[in-house]
Amino acid sequence: MKPATYHYLLFILVCWCIQNTAYSQNGTIENNRQSSHYYPKGIYQTFETFKSGIPSDSTSLFVKKTGNDTISHRFYNGLTNERLKKEFAFSDGTHLYLNLNQIIKNFEKEDRGQLKDDGSYHIKALTIGSRYIYFEDYFTSTEAAVLGGLMAASIARRVKGLVYDREKQQFNLFKNAQDFEKFIRENHPEHLSKVEVASSVAGSKNRKKQLEDINLIREIIHTINTIH
Repeated sequence: MKPATYHYLLFILVCWCIQNTAYSQNGTIENNRQSSHYYPKGIYQTFETFKSGIPSDSTSLFVKKTGNDTISHRFYNGLTNERLKKEFAFSDGTHLYLNLNQIIKNFEKEDRGQLKDDGSYHIKALTIGSRYIYFEDYFTSTEAAVLGGLMAASIARRVKGLVYDREKQQFNLFKNAQDFEKFIRENHPEHLSKVEVASSVAGSKNRKKQLEDINLIREIIHTINTIH
């Protein structure tokens, strides 16, 4: 091969490498931008750590075991198999799990009159958006438990939605249809018509006792996260 030809081919190869390196870097930046609302893999020991978005421990191994209800998750040390109960949150790099007992401790005053299932466990984020992180679990109104006893409490136990508002850094539990309607009216009135139509179709005169439409809640929170 002639020297001139060799140098020309080498020049072409170098240009190709530079171009592909730049493309790869741009792709990485774009991917990071799209997934910036996700939490890096690791253990978030406290609520304050969780709010910072930086794990307290990003090296320790942990193992997850899911309950029969598919909603509750329990974590164990990957080396010692010791149960990890008090940690606020775990992230595997894609999915996020929060300690429900810790969530309840950080509920606003109006959301504290709800009972959850026994035990310490974490719940999985079903939607992670730039504005809201959405979860679900079984809750029972303390009013139903007190007035109706165990039988009424078991009947009243149902899946309810809750969000972590990343902008306000607070949790919000949707206790019933009226509560969700209030949340939408105060924060996202552009979606209020959907909630009002659902309430009208349900035809309940006492909205405070009206059951929430969990599918509608999922849909609206997903839409809000898509827009923000």
